[in-house]
Amino acid sequence: VPVEFAYQWYRGATAIGGATQPSYRVQPADKGARLVLRVTGSKTGYAGATRKSRATRKVAAGTLTTAKPKISGTAKVGTTLTAKPGKWKPAGVTLTYQWYRSGKKIGAATGTSYVLTAKDKGRKITVKVTGKKSGYTTVSKASKATAKVAKK
Repeated sequence: VPVEFAYQWYRGATAIGGATQPSYRVQPADKGARLVLRVTGSKTGYAGATRKSRATRKVAAGTLTTAKPKISGTAKVGTTLTAKPGKWKPAGVTLTYQWYRSGKKIGAATGTSYVLTAKDKGRKITVKVTGKKSGYTTVSKASKATAKVAKK
């Protein structure tokens, strides 16, 4: 009769629920923790034995896959520009937006679209998209600037 093995992965000293296989896929919740595997061997007629692995290095933050955002619309006072963020991965990334006029933040312009005003005339507009997800490093990407904004 072969030896039977039972596996349990730990985040520090805490058992990870459901992590009872020989391999484990690192999760965002593991960021900053050290992982340990405990293996228990058992066989009828023999005393069981448990061994644990060395702890891993601290789990680093994941890296978001990003895209450079694009702006759609005509750079003309009174029209609306729309930010197209592209694809961000993994799923569940929270995106925020900030619009800029000639490199300077436009106060409360934090939505996916921006209506051009007289203050924008003769200036170039960009948008910065920031992606956040627990367990991952926050990333920001800026769009290419529009042409100079024309009057109505």
